[in-house]
Amino acid sequence: MASIDATEGFSELISIDGQELSFGSVRFLALVRSLPAESDSFDLSRGDDDAVTVTALASELSVLPKPGDTFTASDGWTYRVRKRLRTKGAGLVRFECGASQA
Repeated sequence: MASIDATEGFSELISIDGQELSFGSVRFLALVRSLPAESDSFDLSRGDDDAVTVTALASELSVLPKPGDTFTASDGWTYRVRKRLRTKGAGLVRFECGASQA
């Protein structure tokens, strides 16, 4: 029951704040959120500053992306999947991605 409620709540949130992405020929709505940069005072490289999460309804994706696959947004941003993240319940899928703009 809680999983159904979470999925319904996410559906409402995504209808308000979702971004249309494509994965191959599949178009779907997802929430794209920046991940906080890891603070390491000795690291002079860019690191994970470009890290985002992409969260979508599992039912929207007939095939689940794997590391190395790319989501494309109409505004020129691309999101390369780094790994699939755990989610509560089976209704959602979440990925950690690297963001870049063409």
